[in-house]
Amino acid sequence: MRKLFGCILVIGAFFQPGAPAASVSVCDDASLRAAIAQGGIVTFGCSGTIVLTQAITVANNVILDGTGAQVTLSGDDKTRLFEVSPNVEFELRSLRLTRGLAAFGGAISNGGGMLILKGVMVSSNTAANPFNRSLPCAGGGIYSSAGGIIATECTFSSNSVYAANGYYVKTPARGAALSIDGGLLQLSNCVFESNHAEGFAGSGPVSPGSPISFGADALGAAIYNSGTTIAQRCRFLGNQAFGGAGVGGSPILGSLSGSTGGFVSGGVIYNLGAIQLDQCTFMDNTASAGRGGNGANANSLMAAGGSGGGGGFLYGAIILNAGLLSVANCTFAANAGHGGNGGTAGNGLEGGAGGWGGSGGLAFGGAIFTTNAAAAFLTNCTIVGNTLIAGDGQPGAAGSSCVLSGCNGGNGGRGGSGGTAAGAGLYLLSSTSAVVHCTVDDNSVRAGTNGVGGAGGTGRFPGHGGTAGPGGTPGAAQDGALSVGGGNVQAANSIFSRSQGSTNCSGQLLDLGVNICSDQSSCFTNAASMKGVDPGLQSLADNGGPTMTLALLDTSPAHNRGSNTFAPALDQRGVPRPQGKICDVGAFELGHLIIEKASDAGRIRYGAAPGTAWRLQSRVNWGDWRDLGGSTADTDGYSRYGPLPVTNHVEIFRTSSP
Repeated sequence: MRKLFGCILVIGAFFQPGAPAASVSVCDDASLRAAIAQGGIVTFGCSGTIVLTQAITVANNVILDGTGAQVTLSGDDKTRLFEVSPNVEFELRSLRLTRGLAAFGGAISNGGGMLILKGVMVSSNTAANPFNRSLPCAGGGIYSSAGGIIATECTFSSNSVYAANGYYVKTPARGAALSIDGGLLQLSNCVFESNHAEGFAGSGPVSPGSPISFGADALGAAIYNSGTTIAQRCRFLGNQAFGGAGVGGSPILGSLSGSTGGFVSGGVIYNLGAIQLDQCTFMDNTASAGRGGNGANANSLMAAGGSGGGGGFLYGAIILNAGLLSVANCTFAANAGHGGNGGTAGNGLEGGAGGWGGSGGLAFGGAIFTTNAAAAFLTNCTIVGNTLIAGDGQPGAAGSSCVLSGCNGGNGGRGGSGGTAAGAGLYLLSSTSAVVHCTVDDNSVRAGTNGVGGAGGTGRFPGHGGTAGPGGTPGAAQDGALSVGGGNVQAANSIFSRSQGSTNCSGQLLDLGVNICSDQSSCFTNAASMKGVDPGLQSLADNGGPTMTLALLDTSPAHNRGSNTFAPALDQRGVPRPQGKICDVGAFELGHLIIEKASDAGRIRYGAAPGTAWRLQSRVNWGDWRDLGGSTADTDGYSRYGPLPVTNHVEIFRTSSP
């Protein structure tokens, strides 16, 4: 087994800026364009908002430095801000980029240069095509087709991407903040908040008998990646992805049935390439597939009503991985994913059958969904409190009664089936996946409800009524923690517990041992693993380190129970493993007090997250506790005390947070 997939990529600047350029002394379009055209370092001697009338093409190496000023660059919801030419280095510092509009890259389109962002806010930009909604759109904030992007301490907020399907071609909305179609992306200490990816509703037929389109799909409210991406210490908060609604049926244009709602694949991140996530937080994000289009009512005698379209499918409320994924030291908490509800059924006319209710869409993967050929490796991750809900089926329409002629009453329509929800934590189809030292706790999965069948219509004469339609099949709720759909999925030293709505896990899992499962899930088969055991977890909290974690209780059976064979050197917070002789199970390692003798004095160290403050206390011969001073845990993950005098008394030590 591989303990962790990882790659280290350092992207360095491959161009050097030219000679310094004059400062922009007047905050207007003309002054900014003139300064950028010269190349080199451009600073600002003014503050304010510069509204651009059209995109600025960056053809020279430029550093655009807003340090010390307060400068906003705006497209006024009419134009893109910058277009970066191939083989050009363009660096932006301490600027706000807002209200850009274009089909590809609302704020910036990078055509093969090196784009460097430091302390930049990219907010309220949009990727959309207002003149032809059926054309593809990507990168509400930034679109990059080649080259590279480095972003440090940047904020990507309230950016949007919209797209609608054409009549024959699916055109999803891709990457509301960033869309990477090739090249490299490196993110450090960035925030992605309240970005919005949405597929528009489907379109009706252009002529009688031609097809109607489905609702458009949404791929990645934060990032769409088909290149290589590394994100470290980033936060993804409150982002939203919505599939478009299916189009309703129309008797005028020849199709009474509604079409299928749009899918959501990767509500926050859609990955086709290679992506590495380290010390990142995903919290309060939402992904909802589109509802099915409504069936239309019949408009000719004895004709059946149109059926409702099926709800769209959800694959990965946070991440869909169709490439290579490494996730380490990350937390996924309080996120929600929804399959689309089915569309309503249309009514028949004068003895016509009622339409069928649309079926609810499935929902797979409350945090992560991996496809068949993908590979995923998770280490030291906390996945807690996520909710996954499948779409509801709709009732069948009642059969039409016969009033004007001697016909029989119409049969009732079939109710739509409820959608299946599986893997509120993880849904792993991939041929190679590993879950090591992770804690997957208190995730909730809910099946879609089925629609009831429609009642039969009454005939003109007794005994000539229609039959009631059958109800749809209820949906299934499966695997609150981990759903294994096939392939080589391995788990070691991990906790799977307290799932709501289903058991923790099912499927053929390669159990490498020392996993803890709070119920009797059948996928854990190794004799060293524990089933039906409460893992003894505290609530999600800031326990030090860059991400929130679930601390172990002192009485937890996970304490000193893991296998050192699979253990990484540090826990999720950066605390060294093991603290004792044997590591703990899950993402959190309980700290130990370790006493070391040095000549005639003693030293004490306590395993804790780097940067956290602790105080040492002691009591002698069972007396009162006394304070021995404070210490901050160092980068090695230890809070250190001493030297302390060695006595012949019985002395007990403990640590506490200030």
